[in-house]
Amino acid sequence: MTDELDDKSEVIKENNIFRVAKFKNILSGYWIPVSTLLLLFAFSFFGSDANLQALFGGKAPLKAKAIVFVDVEMIVGRHVEKMSGKFNMSDEEVADYSVAFTQQLEASLDYFESRDNVIILVKPAVVRGGIDITKDVYVHILKEIENG
Repeated sequence: MTDELDDKSEVIKENNIFRVAKFKNILSGYWIPVSTLLLLFAFSFFGSDANLQALFGGKAPLKAKAIVFVDVEMIVGRHVEKMSGKFNMSDEEVADYSVAFTQQLEASLDYFESRDNVIILVKPAVVRGGIDITKDVYVHILKEIENG
């Protein structure tokens, strides 16, 4: 009976050794894909897919741009009102100043668009939502005019 138990345990050991060897042979042919999957699994704990894409040379997905709006009529109206009260200008001076002010308005809108990575709409185009940056744009224009 002891011999039978020893024989059975030997058979079990041989079967286990055979199974382990077979498993090693299977994995040895697929070590690159398996190690890649394990590496990706490990990197998944570091954050989003954007990190993985950036790590492997891909571009991270772009964030959606926020939509902001500007009340251009209010800016121009307030500025014309302010300037007409301060200075007595000829029509030619008003035209020259209007061109310069319009250029500064465009430059300020470009500045806010690039700095904040936003889409800028005029107020009448916005039905709901969006962020009003009219005061910020107007203050920026005034600072730029003062700085020359």
